[in-house]
Amino acid sequence: MMSFESYFSRKEIIKCLVSARISESKKEEEIHFLRNISSEHEKMPELKMADFFPSRRAWVRPSAKERKGKSSSKIYEYSLLKTVFICLEKVNKGLIIAPEWLIKLFNKVEEIQKKSCINNVYFLKKPVIFPVLKDEVNQTYRPIALYDYVDKIIISRVAKYLTDVFDSDLHNCAVAFRSSKKKTVVDNTHHGTVSRIIQYQKEYGYKKLWAAECDIKKFFDCVNHNLAIEVLNEAIARASLNSIKVDERAINWYKAYLDSYSFNKYVKEQEIELSKRRRKKISFEWLGENEFYKLYPKEDVSICIGVPQGGAISCLIANLIMHNVDTSVLDGERDDMLYLRYCDDMIIVHSDQSSCQKALDRYYFALQKSKLIAHDPVNISAYNKDFWKQKSKAPYRWANPLLEAGSVPWLSFVGYQLRYDGYIRIRSKSVKSEMMKQIAVVDSVIKSVKFKKKKLAFDYSHVKISRRQIVYRVTNKLISMSVGRPQIGVKGEPQMCWSSGFKLLSNGNSFYNSIKRLDKNREKQIIRLNKALISLDVVTLHNNIKKDKIKYFGKPFSYIKSFNR
Repeated sequence: MMSFESYFSRKEIIKCLVSARISESKKEEEIHFLRNISSEHEKMPELKMADFFPSRRAWVRPSAKERKGKSSSKIYEYSLLKTVFICLEKVNKGLIIAPEWLIKLFNKVEEIQKKSCINNVYFLKKPVIFPVLKDEVNQTYRPIALYDYVDKIIISRVAKYLTDVFDSDLHNCAVAFRSSKKKTVVDNTHHGTVSRIIQYQKEYGYKKLWAAECDIKKFFDCVNHNLAIEVLNEAIARASLNSIKVDERAINWYKAYLDSYSFNKYVKEQEIELSKRRRKKISFEWLGENEFYKLYPKEDVSICIGVPQGGAISCLIANLIMHNVDTSVLDGERDDMLYLRYCDDMIIVHSDQSSCQKALDRYYFALQKSKLIAHDPVNISAYNKDFWKQKSKAPYRWANPLLEAGSVPWLSFVGYQLRYDGYIRIRSKSVKSEMMKQIAVVDSVIKSVKFKKKKLAFDYSHVKISRRQIVYRVTNKLISMSVGRPQIGVKGEPQMCWSSGFKLLSNGNSFYNSIKRLDKNREKQIIRLNKALISLDVVTLHNNIKKDKIKYFGKPFSYIKSFNR
């Protein structure tokens, strides 16, 4: 087991700072894309990480071999890390004097090391709460906690240390936020998770099965801080049985993380402040009053509840709390049962309805003991569009509805939908979300070009390039974000892009109708952009006498082809 200090070595902290710099550069690229089209676009954001690294022109370009198989973000990370360590090597050999950025970088690394490992002061600044619109109709928001970048690095490294310590104690049914260092007998990616369901189907010869699903209400917002401490102590006790001692500093940072945030106190206070500042009502949706008092008696309202959604330590807390729930489910009959949990989403599949119901009952009972509330399970008597609206479902028969009355043909988990006979498709919500991204890209370009109006006509003097060039650039952007940068005649998985998140569709047993909708919508958005910019040809000097025709890139650059490489 690596020591706590090793998680805060110079190399590890530099990697974290490099990742932060790459995140900034990706945002920078998005704005550059629009600024290269229109000079009137918004100004570049402040780059906090830029002082610790050389300018992008000075980054070492990786070779073709080093770039192979990496996403653009990974290539940038590799490039910047290589630049830093080459510079450091030259400084150590006395070939050059340490540049100013390297001195600042090492000073920042030393500051983080002192704060995390040496000073013995365990304090995190309260995060800035940023509201993200969740429901446009009801005007409810989701609170996003933004920590200071130094605190964020400490949180991520502490979470990494504790995850590596406790990972071997978790059940194989827990498939989210597992340690990357531990070698497990199962694939804990969402692809591997769905593959386990497919394998279970095969073992039963695709006969009728029973499935149950459950979704927890406001999971991260309802985590009890006292329970979070309790499950940590239990995990420490189990680790000690394997002669593993958890570093006291990690425990203190875990507690400091809880102290920095609570939904029922800090976020609710910020809700009032944000409403005053923005001069409109900002409402963060939470449990109803009756649901809250069902878990906590009225005299217990002073307790702290809630952890930041998606925070590194929050994900660890989720696994520690849900470990007890997993144990309760698995303590019953497990030989013929498949139980899988991805954070707060779970699914139970069984060949027997009664056994499936008993497992679901154990799950709900364990949730109640953990001070959590799930959506009430709905009995499914027929398969229709209402089936997909239900958050939690009592055991339903997973089979062909034409042969078994009242059966449901599809099962949904971690972005995939599986049919009773082994066929796969992407859930419609994921497809709609991708279509909305396509629309958003085109909308942002149209807004950037048609920035201001003079009387009844738009003023295009701020536009830097022609309509054809704009359409070409947007087309390439839509292709790269959807299917990567495919090379004709070269087989293999796509680069990091939307398609790579659903690689199981490449196995042949897949439905592609929804994928065709994505291709159709992408072409539709390109045509919409072209029509919106037609007037550019009248007022700019970028007229092109060539035949006006949008270039069609063809099937190799389509969504449908990315799953048939």
